[in-house]
Amino acid sequence: QIRDSTQFRSYNKLIPSLDAFTGATIVICDDDTYYWSTWLGELVSEASTSKGAIICHRTHLIRLLPTGKPTSYRDWKHNTSDCFPSPLAFPTGVGGILIPPGALDPMVLDTTVARSICPTADDVWIYWMGRRAGTLFRKIGPVRKFISWRSSQNVALWRENNIGEIANDRQIAAMIAHFGSDG
Repeated sequence: QIRDSTQFRSYNKLIPSLDAFTGATIVICDDDTYYWSTWLGELVSEASTSKGAIICHRTHLIRLLPTGKPTSYRDWKHNTSDCFPSPLAFPTGVGGILIPPGALDPMVLDTTVARSICPTADDVWIYWMGRRAGTLFRKIGPVRKFISWRSSQNVALWRENNIGEIANDRQIAAMIAHFGSDG
């Protein structure tokens, strides 16, 4: 089912679906990326054996400081090959994310908080809401090079979040200040 939603910027692919389909498994993906024909089936197949974990095709491994807080986003192990369930596997919308029912804290629907402390990083919001719910994250399949649709990167959110003063770092710091480092 396709529904129009223009209220939440990068959250459009998540919050309206969670709100409309309570108790359903939700799969989201970035719309500027080419996907192979079996990507969705692979997520669904793996979810049946993953005991409530959030399943995705691409994760970054969060590296921690001695204090237990995350290092800068640029210092994480990006597009990792690690496929074990972990609270430190950071799911990315590139490749798709399968979210089983109950895997996210109910606060995930609080768009006021999301937009105030994490306005452009829906992946960060998903991660923290999963951590708050006690959910693990698991990458499946091989490391892949994801291909963006031609000209889709002329205006891309990843540029805002990852280049220069890294907005992801600022939004992660805001999430820690609001929720604590464990969600």
